[in-house]
Order: sequence, then C-alpha cells, then structure tokens
Amino acid sequence: MAAWLTNSFLHATETLYALVPRRVPAPEILAKCGIVSHRGERDNQIIFENTLAAFDSLIAAGVW
Repeated sequence: MAAWLTNSFLHATETLYALVPRRVPAPEILAKCGIVSHRGERDNQIIFENTLAAFDSLIAAGVW
C-alpha cells in the first residue's frame, strides 16, 4: 500500500477516535496509571513511529 494512503488512513482513524467522547476513569484507577508510548510521538511526515527521533522527546518528558 502506498505510504500516502497508509498515512491518510492513520490520520482519519486518529481523528475519529479524537472525536469520540470517553468516560473519565475513577480517581483510584487513574492513580495506578502510567503513560506508555509504544510507538513514540510522531506525525508520520517528519518524525516516523518506532524511530529514535519519535522517542527522544518522550524520554525527556519522563514517559516510560
């Protein structure tokens, strides 16, 4: 599949999920949570997932 098509599907999926309202978890559940980034922070145009560049800013922010 062409990269532009893959990126378009990824962007559309992330946009849809951003629009879906979610319930806020109970405080006792939130207290046990940690932020985990399994693919890194990326935009898939300049910084691509699963690259060192995608994880550099996360490590600096203290993300696991």
